[in-house]
Amino acid sequence: RLTHSLANAVYRKTSGNIFFVLEFLKSICNEGFLYFSLKSNQWEWNIPLIESKNTATNAVDLMLHKMKQFPKDVQSALKLFSCLGNDCEECILSLITSGDGIDEFGCTDMMSSLEFSIEEGLLDYSDSIYKFVHDQIQIAAYSLIPETDKEKYHLWIGNQVWANESALSEKAIFVTVGQLNKGE
Repeated sequence: RLTHSLANAVYRKTSGNIFFVLEFLKSICNEGFLYFSLKSNQWEWNIPLIESKNTATNAVDLMLHKMKQFPKDVQSALKLFSCLGNDCEECILSLITSGDGIDEFGCTDMMSSLEFSIEEGLLDYSDSIYKFVHDQIQIAAYSLIPETDKEKYHLWIGNQVWANESALSEKAIFVTVGQLNKGE
């Protein structure tokens, strides 16, 4: 009963979608609309501010807004990673980052940027595989790349993996071919 007004406001803004709910709660906490009061020793919120908050109409817009707040290096790493699809083995990423030219894409430390993304809840890492936690996050990251540049990204990734042909596994060959096809 005590949280009824907050629950209703969050539901109205998110339609109950759990992904939206979690991201919305994070955003209203970050903006100070929902906070823990040390004075009253309880959670407090401002319903008029929560109700007036503009919300994304879908998960992609919500994630785009969040990603645009990240450092440019992290945004650049997410763009590159999104070109690979929903997940990628660490060994493939090491082939991509081992050559020259990654700085042309604004990414100076891909692995640190991916670690940052894990801490922010966008990626998971398990068994040497990085993975977007939700397909909508991958779509949002990919949409950060201007349409006119997408082929350039794919072509560069394909060439980077191919340049390390001595280390190519069967999976790396498929990644290379897929990226080069998208980069034509």
